[in-house]
Amino acid sequence: MAADDTYQRLYRDPVLEHARAPRHAAALSPPCLQGAARNSLCGDSIEVCIVLDADGRIARIGHASDGCVLCVASASLMCEHVLGRDRDATLRTHATLQPLLHGAAHADTVALGQLTALAGVAAYPSRRQCVLLPWDALLRALASSVAAA
Repeated sequence: MAADDTYQRLYRDPVLEHARAPRHAAALSPPCLQGAARNSLCGDSIEVCIVLDADGRIARIGHASDGCVLCVASASLMCEHVLGRDRDATLRTHATLQPLLHGAAHADTVALGQLTALAGVAAYPSRRQCVLLPWDALLRALASSVAAA
């Protein structure tokens, strides 16, 4: 595969669209569960705030991202995907996303929905952390909900 092809796979239209106009790109007012993550290699940073409903589903989510196109797009796509899901469903999505980002053809693309737009990062191992950084912050926020229970 030519370098131009892998570059185009990395920066697909949904990725660029979410980077230009990120969804849920606003910090939520407390009280909310917060998680933050920073990539010390490139300087990307993100804070995710979530509010859970009575059933433990993500009722509201917001992120404050200061990062590259892939980080911001991943945060936006992640927020869209997990809204309305509970902790277990969110953890399953994260686990399903991992093989896709490593190039596994057997990844459950149906369950991932628009997150499959991030599959091009498999050709760029050094960029995987850009895509996973929002998930790290989200998992920290969810972990704080378990600690508070």
